[in-house]
Amino acid sequence: MESTAGGEAAKLPLEDVSGVPMIGRGAVVFGLALAALSAACALPKQDVPMRGTADWVLISYAGDVSDTLPIARRHCAQYERQPVLQQTKDNSALYSCVKP
Repeated sequence: MESTAGGEAAKLPLEDVSGVPMIGRGAVVFGLALAALSAACALPKQDVPMRGTADWVLISYAGDVSDTLPIARRHCAQYERQPVLQQTKDNSALYSCVKP
């Protein structure tokens, strides 16, 4: 701690220039950060294609594997093909893209 000219310990300000208690402001900032972190953890699931060629597509999914079918259809449609589910493993779905 710093000392003043009279030998007394310097007191840290408990309020900033606006008069708002610094402890209260810190609690608000902490609360907002905690709320933002909680909201980020509750984001909806998202199924995304990881890799693919004209012959296959690998899709990462969370939840139901049937939700990956529209993604596989979009991917295979680029090559005028239809998706056929080949394998699911560790939240990944592998589709073959076959000619109709």
